[in-house]
Amino acid sequence: MKPQHFFCYLAVVAVLFTACEKDKEKDYRAQWVGEWDFEVHSSYWELDAGIIWDTVYYSLGEISLESVDKLNIKITETQSIIFTVNEGGKLFESSFDCSRNGKFMGRDTIYINSHCGGNGGGTSSRIDGIKKEGGRNE
Repeated sequence: MKPQHFFCYLAVVAVLFTACEKDKEKDYRAQWVGEWDFEVHSSYWELDAGIIWDTVYYSLGEISLESVDKLNIKITETQSIIFTVNEGGKLFESSFDCSRNGKFMGRDTIYINSHCGGNGGGTSSRIDGIKKEGGRNE
């Protein structure tokens, strides 16, 4: 084999290994995956019924990976929200009748604001979460 061919071959192999290593990079969302405790402060209102305040503590919460840039955040047994999350930890979700956003503060704290409603009623929630230490996927 000629030396020129050898060096070309070596360069191609090096590029392939570098590209493969990039694919193996850790998913930035993995730092938030695991078991969580959530505290949900909510207010519910209807046009002629006033406002009802409620606080729920839920210790079986979980955050798991969803599609490409999304996380599934299970806040309570019946409430799960799929958020888009960027590398900085900002959360975005929007639907026809709800607007939700939030932010991870480091690896173990999350804040979510949720506003849903219309036609004379709705809910507003502030959700605080703490990641459990030593939990699954820690």
